[in-house]
Amino acid sequence: MDPCNEDGRYQLLALSHLLLGNLTPTVPPEIALLTDLSSLGLPSNDISASKDTLLPSELFRMENLARISIHLNDLWGELPSEIGLMTSLTYLDVGGNKFNGHIPTDIGRLTRIQELGLTTNSFTGSLPRELWQLTNMISFSCSENSLNGTLPTDLGRLTSMQVFYMFDNAFTGSLPSELGQLTNMTDFSCSQNSLSGMLPTDLGRLTGLQDLKMYSNAFTGPLPSELGQLTSMTDFSCYRNSLNGSIPSELGWLTSMEEMDIYSNAFTGSLPSELGLLTKMTQLELYRNSLNGSIPSELGWLTSMEELEIHRNAFTGSLPSELGQLTSITQLEVYHNSLNGSIPSELGRLASMQEFYILENAFTGSLPSEFGQLTNMTRFYIFLTPLSGMLPTDLGRLTSMQEFVILDNAFTGSLPSELGQLKSLESIGVSKNPLNGTIPSELGQLSNVTRLNLRDNSLSGSLPTQIGLLTQLTFLSLRSNSLDGSLPSEVGLLAQLSGLWLNDCLFSGAIPSEIGLMESLQTLNLRNNSFVGLVISELGQLENLQELDLAVSAPSLRGPFPFDSLPGSLGNLNISGSPGLVGSIPEELCFLQNSSCFYDEDECSIDFDCSNLLCGCDCEC
Repeated sequence: MDPCNEDGRYQLLALSHLLLGNLTPTVPPEIALLTDLSSLGLPSNDISASKDTLLPSELFRMENLARISIHLNDLWGELPSEIGLMTSLTYLDVGGNKFNGHIPTDIGRLTRIQELGLTTNSFTGSLPRELWQLTNMISFSCSENSLNGTLPTDLGRLTSMQVFYMFDNAFTGSLPSELGQLTNMTDFSCSQNSLSGMLPTDLGRLTGLQDLKMYSNAFTGPLPSELGQLTSMTDFSCYRNSLNGSIPSELGWLTSMEEMDIYSNAFTGSLPSELGLLTKMTQLELYRNSLNGSIPSELGWLTSMEELEIHRNAFTGSLPSELGQLTSITQLEVYHNSLNGSIPSELGRLASMQEFYILENAFTGSLPSEFGQLTNMTRFYIFLTPLSGMLPTDLGRLTSMQEFVILDNAFTGSLPSELGQLKSLESIGVSKNPLNGTIPSELGQLSNVTRLNLRDNSLSGSLPTQIGLLTQLTFLSLRSNSLDGSLPSEVGLLAQLSGLWLNDCLFSGAIPSEIGLMESLQTLNLRNNSFVGLVISELGQLENLQELDLAVSAPSLRGPFPFDSLPGSLGNLNISGSPGLVGSIPEELCFLQNSSCFYDEDECSIDFDCSNLLCGCDCEC
């Protein structure tokens, strides 16, 4: 584009602001003719020039140019040192490109610069000391590069700084105490580096700080109590460090706080009750520490709370009934502690709850029927606790439920037929309890279920034919129950099923030939039942089968075994204990490997007993 044509039209020369799009592949040098230009925006183009043609040389001598944005292009190479000639710049953004090499020292000549963006490139080396001369700078971002080195004490000269982002680099050393001189700072992030040492107490001088992120470093020592002076702070993250000591009660002064994430450290001691003063808090994550003592009832004052995660600590005592006041909460995780007592019925008031995890504690008593009021619940996990009693029928009201896992508890009675009303359910695991009674046929209404695990209970009766309606199933385990009768032919309708465990039950009758229709099946375990009759030749149709276990406690299977039709994918075979089977074993079966184990929960092994195969081959297995 020529701003001055033969007709003498010079109107474009007076432009002061220019924003261009759809440029490719270089910046037109004619832009330099716009001598009054003060702002040039070239974001999100297809500019892909090298440093030699990044910006026309004439551009570096534009005296009035104060703002340049070339972010989100495909520029590469080193940032030209000539950038230092543009001494009128107050704003420079080269983020979102592929610049590499060192940041040029000439950048220190941009003494008027207020906002400097270098983020999301591949810059290396340390930050040039000339950078700390830019005392007018209010915003600096060098995040998401490969910068290294330490932070000098000179950064304390940038007293106008408000926003300082240096996350996701390779900086080392400690945070200098001079950081506390940047008293205008509102946002500071040094996360995802290799910084170490103790947090300076001078951070408490940054009284205007709103967002402080220091996560994923190697900081040690305690949290300074001086952080309690940052009363404007709304977001504090120091997770994934090696911080220790107790959580200072002074954090209760941070009444503007909305999110506090200090998980995955080594904090000890009790949780200060003063945290209950942070009534604007929506997210509190304290998990993976060594906190102990009881959970303060004052947490019930945090009525804006949406996510409370205090799992993997050493908390003792009972769950405070006051937690029932957190009516905005969507996620509550208290698992892997030493909590005891009964689960308070007041938790049934948490109508916004979506995810509830209370596994690996010492809770006793029954599951409150009030849990049936949590109709927004999508994930419910209770396992490895001594909870007992019957499963409340009110659970059938949780129609938003997607994952329902009650494992290794002491629940008794039967499976409520009302579970068939949970039409959104995708995964159900009610195993390792002494549950009895029959499998309710209503479970056949769960058309979205992909995983059904009822293993290790005392369930009896036959397998309902409605099991064939669960056509989305990929995993079905009913092992170690007292189920009996014949297998319904409807199991052949489970074409998506990859793992079927019916072992250690009391099934009898013939193995249905419809099993051969289960084209996705990888593991079939019918061990230790009382099947009779011929082994179905349709096993050869299971082209994806990797494990087959037909070992029986009653030697009633008979007739020729279909060795020749077994799929080539088979890696594990067990037909021990069936002397009625006959046939010759192909030599290639002697080289089966345990190479593709598709396991049932915590079991990842299967017997291979060559001595009980049917021929007298001399193979060594």
